[in-house]
This record gives sequence, structure tokens and C-alpha cells, in this order.
Amino acid sequence: MVFGLYGQSLQSISPDNAQQGQELSVTITGVNTHFGQGTQTLNTIWFSKDGSTISGTHSGGSSNTSVNADFEIPIDAAIGSWD
Repeated sequence: MVFGLYGQSLQSISPDNAQQGQELSVTITGVNTHFGQGTQTLNTIWFSKDGSTISGTHSGGSSNTSVNADFEIPIDAAIGSWD
């Protein structure tokens, strides 16, 4: 019998764009994830770019494969793709 090891990976973030100064609610979906095992206080969710971070707040709806989060995008956030 062969067992595979599967890493976690991001499948989607919806919506996948925002404007500076916007409040943003997103659903993050993954593969081989276990978001539902965490709690509201244990899930740490953030976007990062060039050493800057934007922290999110868990907003419920966690399952093994998806989690909802709210972000406040700073008015001076760098333009471009964030991780």
C-alpha cells in the first residue's frame, strides 16, 4: 500500500482584488487544509507584500476547506499582488 503526503495549497480567494481604503470580506478556499480545526482566536489570517502585512479577522464559516475573513485595506497599501 502506498500513502501519499499532500501539502496544503491555496485554491482560491474570492473576491481576489480590492481598492485601497476598502473593507473587504473574503472566502479563502484550500486543498488538503483543515481550517475547521482552528477556532476564531487561533486562526491567523493575513496578506503580505514586501515585508508589510494586512491582518484579517476571522468572520466565521470555517470548514476543512474554506474560511471567511474581513480585512480593512489601508489607504496607503502598496498596489500589486499580495500573498
